[in-house]
Amino acid sequence: MERHILSKSTFMRGVQCLKALYLHKKRPFLRDKLSQEQKAKFSRGINVGVIARDLFPGGIDVSPKTPFQYPQSVAKTNEEINAGQPIIYEAAFQYNKVLVALDILVYADGKWQGYEVKSSLKVSSTYIMDASLQYYVITNAGIPLENIHVIHLNPDYVLDDQLDVNRFFVTRNVTEEALQNQSFIEEKINEELTITKYKHSPKIDIGLQCHDPYPCDFISHCWKHVPAESIFNLEAFTREELFDMYNSGIIYISDIPTKNIDTPLKRLQVQAHLEQKEYFDSDGIKDFLGRIKYPVTLGKMLVMKSAVPQYKGTRPYEAIPFYFQGHELTREGNITRTTEHYSQTGETPDDFAVRLLNELDKAGTILFYNMSDELQALQFIKRQYPQLSTTVNDIMVKCMDLKHLLDQLLFYNPTLGSKPAYEELSEFFGLNEEYHNLAIQSDIMAGVGYTGLFNETDNEKHHEFYENIYSYSQFSVQLLKLFLNYLQSKE
Repeated sequence: MERHILSKSTFMRGVQCLKALYLHKKRPFLRDKLSQEQKAKFSRGINVGVIARDLFPGGIDVSPKTPFQYPQSVAKTNEEINAGQPIIYEAAFQYNKVLVALDILVYADGKWQGYEVKSSLKVSSTYIMDASLQYYVITNAGIPLENIHVIHLNPDYVLDDQLDVNRFFVTRNVTEEALQNQSFIEEKINEELTITKYKHSPKIDIGLQCHDPYPCDFISHCWKHVPAESIFNLEAFTREELFDMYNSGIIYISDIPTKNIDTPLKRLQVQAHLEQKEYFDSDGIKDFLGRIKYPVTLGKMLVMKSAVPQYKGTRPYEAIPFYFQGHELTREGNITRTTEHYSQTGETPDDFAVRLLNELDKAGTILFYNMSDELQALQFIKRQYPQLSTTVNDIMVKCMDLKHLLDQLLFYNPTLGSKPAYEELSEFFGLNEEYHNLAIQSDIMAGVGYTGLFNETDNEKHHEFYENIYSYSQFSVQLLKLFLNYLQSKE
């Protein structure tokens, strides 16, 4: 069997951008390094495909031990089909130099059915295109698929004593959409195969495809001509507006036509960048800081959002708190008390919720930075344990978000931008090295790491994770304190 040139992932890469496909195949060394957070995101939902096999038990897994052994998987798939095996997991097929591996192939009532499993809560257009490619390759390889389906998670599923796969998953037949895409699929495959024969990278400029549907991993290479201070630093403009200007020859902020600066936020950001000065709404900042009641608790809460519910009564991707660290700060700037609460994986959410609420209920103002996860966690406790609703409501009134000053245009720094994450804040306050030395560098990494502990029996790894989230939370609170001090100095 001749070696395949395209796979499902490389085909989808080419659909997004032909240049990205070429670079992936011919210049992989130009790829941006995958961040720890991106790796954590990719690891979410890995087990969902295996769990979905319980919808069709008794199958044969023909997945290869390494990516280099897919030809053997194709041969094994044909062997199992010819032997009358009705259910095959990771069934592999190749046609027109394109290789695909279908999560579940089923033969029932004289018809073949294909199932692709996704760990999302709905079916996206990208997933439909993915299934369309599967349909194209499999049918042309000689298997007359009656239907192709996408299996995804049921957002309304609530875990009982045990996982019920028939209610946990939702199956959507996407055959009609797949059939409509067949001409496009064939044309695109031929176009992509041609691109892979090029001696030089195709001349495709940067555009919306660099981030849609996924951020490209060749941005550093393709964007190297874009100056550090450019129109793309302005978050007040939509990507469509920015690329409209870029395509008309505008790349420097100073060249933006006045008619394009048509909102207060756009004017604020453009002026701040041109003058390289911060913007302060003194009255707004003074009002915000004046509402802080001391001693204030500088807090960091971590949540897990597991695709597969781990506790009875919970849903997929529900924000469940598992860690809190609080530092009590006086008006004079002194930390007088530090507290933390950690939910061991064997502890139930209600036990942790009671301990957490008891802690937060004693606090005055509770200050966070970007408290969307914290609010989701409190809403989870409120919904899950109605008897605690009054306490949760009282606590939510005391919560304040320092990022509110950025969201409400009360403060803008051209270096930080309007949506700085911890990495940007660390660099701003001269703590870049300390940030990159952290084993956990984001809330997503913490949540994914915690979810992984449910199947971990090594106590040392449990302890190592605890040490890592302690350090990460402590660093997060340190940044929160520095940012608060910085704003107070400008009041």
